[in-house]
Amino acid sequence: MIKKETAVARLRRGQSFGEVALVDEGLRSASAHAAQKDTRLLVIQRDKLIMLCETYPQLGYPLMYNLAADLAMKIRNTDLRIREQLLYKPAEKTN
Repeated sequence: MIKKETAVARLRRGQSFGEVALVDEGLRSASAHAAQKDTRLLVIQRDKLIMLCETYPQLGYPLMYNLAADLAMKIRNTDLRIREQLLYKPAEKTN
């Protein structure tokens, strides 16, 4: 089976992806490709992040708070896009 690549998002400097895997340890649902050659990627392993949060709660709490806020914003934006598609879908032609 050949899988067709589909762009689901285009991220800019400072944006992140893959946060859900940090939270639930589930499988990743997508992969990423850099559009520019000079792109830098920071990979954070879940166990290292949890250790950091437990060892330095003054750093871990704001980090996890911001992670949760980012996930919430992405969920709200996705929900809005789905609602717009459902509400403003062109009427089907009937003959």
